[in-house]
Amino acid sequence: MTHTPFTLEELYNKYEGKYEHNLSSACMPALSLNDLLGLYSENEREVFNREVFETKLDYSEQFGLEKTREALVNNLYPSLTVNDFLLTTGASEAIFLVLSSLFEAGDSIIVQKPIYQSLYQVAEDRGIKILDWDLDLEGMNWDLGKLNDLVKKNPEAKALVINNPNNPVGTVFSENELLELSRILDGRYLISDEVFNPISLHPTKAVAEIYEHGISISDLSKSFNM
Repeated sequence: MTHTPFTLEELYNKYEGKYEHNLSSACMPALSLNDLLGLYSENEREVFNREVFETKLDYSEQFGLEKTREALVNNLYPSLTVNDFLLTTGASEAIFLVLSSLFEAGDSIIVQKPIYQSLYQVAEDRGIKILDWDLDLEGMNWDLGKLNDLVKKNPEAKALVINNPNNPVGTVFSENELLELSRILDGRYLISDEVFNPISLHPTKAVAEIYEHGISISDLSKSFNM
């Protein structure tokens, strides 16, 4: 397996914490525990403190705490069940697991471009062929007709990877467009990085909620400051 430098992260490794103002971050300033507890009532803080200090630092359940997965269903993904979730250490681990477990060297996947580098680099470094679905610079969008042609020309492609809302462009696929993507893919995987969706001006349903072969990836850092 080859290793390609992750240019953005290497830049952060060099300069993060050594600046007065950061104009490049995709995250809001992170909450401290005091900030978080400030959102609770006094009674809620007592329950929180008790639960934290009484929690045994043991192995978690295989797919993550059921209580956390229940909270995701009840608050963010009402049409899914607790068994539809796998909790990981941030979105980066989820991206690595998805791209490493579903595909192998010689496979082909279609990737929306431009996009966050790890959403294709992890696969490319493992010998997976990347087929670019490029941004239409005139309309500042991605032409679904061109995607349909790309799938027809490359029927062996096993998936489409998107970032919704897109980083760095910021555009959002509507629910109708996501349904059309699903129709075009016709049983292929639709892998969607949705870390900005909860704070989008135009939030949509997760692809995991509307497509049988949809895989949604999200995290706490972008939308929840943690």
